[in-house]
Amino acid sequence: MSKYSENYRTYIYTVELPVKIRARDYLVEYCNYSSRLVRKIKREGDILVNGQKVTLSYLVAKGDKLIIYLGEEDIDAEPENIPTTIVHEDEDILVLNKDPGFVTHATLGHPTGNLANAIAYHWKNTGVQAKIRFVNRLDRDTSGIIVIAKNKFAHQFIQDEMKENKVEKIYWAIVEGAVQAEKGTIDAAIGRPYEDSIERVIMEEGQRAVTHYQVIKRFKNHTLIQLQLETGRTHQIRVHAKGIGHPIIGDNLYNPHSIELIQRQALHAKRIKFVHPRTRKMMGFEAELPRDMSDLVVSEKL
Repeated sequence: MSKYSENYRTYIYTVELPVKIRARDYLVEYCNYSSRLVRKIKREGDILVNGQKVTLSYLVAKGDKLIIYLGEEDIDAEPENIPTTIVHEDEDILVLNKDPGFVTHATLGHPTGNLANAIAYHWKNTGVQAKIRFVNRLDRDTSGIIVIAKNKFAHQFIQDEMKENKVEKIYWAIVEGAVQAEKGTIDAAIGRPYEDSIERVIMEEGQRAVTHYQVIKRFKNHTLIQLQLETGRTHQIRVHAKGIGHPIIGDNLYNPHSIELIQRQALHAKRIKFVHPRTRKMMGFEAELPRDMSDLVVSEKL
């Protein structure tokens, strides 16, 4: 198969504009490439029009076949045979249901045994040679949907959608107490109380953070709630839940006296919806609650 065939490194477009336009401008204005990425393609990849290599200043016309080859990459993590649950995979993205207890990528405390190592193993076995680019991040003990891009453009495209608040991210959490309102919005800025602090707090000088919530089910002493992020600050849901007096159970950072029911924060990335970077169609992916949370919900312990 030619490297210019449509695959995770290559995108093919048919120009539909009635007037001629530079290839660079067509990619930025009509295909959603960033100027930075276009410059990178110039250095590391190829641009072809009707089978011939061209420069970014080449004038494309209606009916032209424009091929964008992003360039070769190597997997940037060591492969480890770690079981993962694949929700969806195609030429551009990999969607996983992450188990709690896994960090997404290597850190000083977790140089191996992380989700990136598991993805590297899967891609090595399926012939994918790409850097591992997480579109969304989950804390180590948060379970659920996580999206990985297989190339620079897919990552940039979905990240741009996130910045414009076009990506729907839904979480479920078990919190302390009976949440009285059926639904509501928490609009409270979040920041670090001091430099290098792991913990975040609600503070006026922090970054604006907005979380929408609604009650799914009330129990005797706890509530199962659904949360939708409008912004994506570090620990946003955990901080906001604590801020309204209903911290997430099992959260040893923001609610350390509640770990008798569950050994990690009871927070699950339930669903994500976004426009696919290649098909430009809306796609949604969902992950069922993991056993530790689902067992609690049907038990009489809450």
